[in-house]
Amino acid sequence: MYIQNLSRLHDWSKHQFDECVLGGKCVFTGTKYRTAPVKFKDIKKYEDGALVQDAFPYLSADDREFIISGISPAGWEETFGE
Repeated sequence: MYIQNLSRLHDWSKHQFDECVLGGKCVFTGTKYRTAPVKFKDIKKYEDGALVQDAFPYLSADDREFIISGISPAGWEETFGE
């Protein structure tokens, strides 16, 4: 869900690089967070309906959660204490 707001603004197929870093403000804490690099082709897979763990198997669970919900690891800890 969170990445879809970003991707509507871009045509991922027109970039000259193969990877990018996704980032934004945590929806709970407002602090900036960035994922590890992701491949543009994997963003397309996710947009086309692949599950986040299938589109980005190389990302940590924290990075995948941020892509889904916009919640950073610090925001998760602060809000849910886990």
